Amino acid sequence: MAASKTDYLTKIVEFNDSKLTLYSLDGATWSSRKDELQVIKTRYEESRVTYEEIRSGVINKKSSPVERRGTEQ
Repeated sequence: MAASKTDYLTKIVEFNDSKLTLYSLDGATWSSRKDELQVIKTRYEESRVTYEEIRSGVINKKSSPVERRGTEQ
């Protein structure tokens, strides 16, 4: 099966008197480097907090995504 082509959103902004092209997968997170977008998306998904985690008290303000990973059921 062939790998699917990723569609990127693009926008051009001015930065220090030069034009810079930014890329995004979802329109919320932008980067000047296409290759790092998938890494950023994966990192966000791994650190996502669920309502159940908050309700049960597993998550507190000081816990990090790395600490939470071991508590998933």
